[in-house]
Amino acid sequence: MQTKLTISNSYPHLLRSAPAQNEDPYHLLFGADWSNPWNGFEWGENAETTGLAFDVAQVENYSPHPGDFVDDELNRHGMFFEPMINSPGIYLTGNFPIPRNASFPAVVEASNSFMSLITYDTPSQLNFIFSSVANDGQEASYIDHVEMQGLFGEAIERMGDAVIPDLTKSSMDRNFEVEFVESDLNIAARGFKGEGCDWIVIVNLNEEPAKYSLKVEGGGSTAATHDFLRSDSVDLTDVDFVDGYGSNLLRLGECA
Repeated sequence: MQTKLTISNSYPHLLRSAPAQNEDPYHLLFGADWSNPWNGFEWGENAETTGLAFDVAQVENYSPHPGDFVDDELNRHGMFFEPMINSPGIYLTGNFPIPRNASFPAVVEASNSFMSLITYDTPSQLNFIFSSVANDGQEASYIDHVEMQGLFGEAIERMGDAVIPDLTKSSMDRNFEVEFVESDLNIAARGFKGEGCDWIVIVNLNEEPAKYSLKVEGGGSTAATHDFLRSDSVDLTDVDFVDGYGSNLLRLGECA
């Protein structure tokens, strides 16, 4: 058996009409469906399809601002079992033909990716990273922005089973509620249950640093350790800080 892979940005109702796709169930389609929200074309709601349009959908989240992604849970409506890949707009921070926007710090690359995890359970990321050759007149992606995506990927590896959905469990079994006791406005947060340890992801949607303190459902220990860009230990009930457009990743307990 040989599995074929097609990656496309064409409209999926045209792709699905191809005989090779209909006759070969091992011919996988990866691509972007250009619907809003992203579950539109998946089930043919907005196109002339009779079934699943893509085997793996790329969600084109092309905005440099993490606050633009707060409603992305719509991407998951009716699609709990569908593998999805978030595609953040790293190139928006500076490449031809998009003017470089120096107002966004490198950490925003991780924050935008963490937002896809918080809102619609998508740790997988697809990034368009630009290079510049000789005097081609183009600006390459900032290397610190590229490195931040790598650090995000390493964080996801550490979180392991906590962010890779177990389809035998509901989201209620995999997540826990995080409540702000004290916080500045516009901070997103979510808790994830892992093997031996739990995790809390916090994203600051503002460009200014923000403060917060947390309350976790069920009581128990409030001791936590920072596991992304920081390594200090904290008490969740104490006031903590997150950088402008930044992210904090808190580990509760010792991972298996």
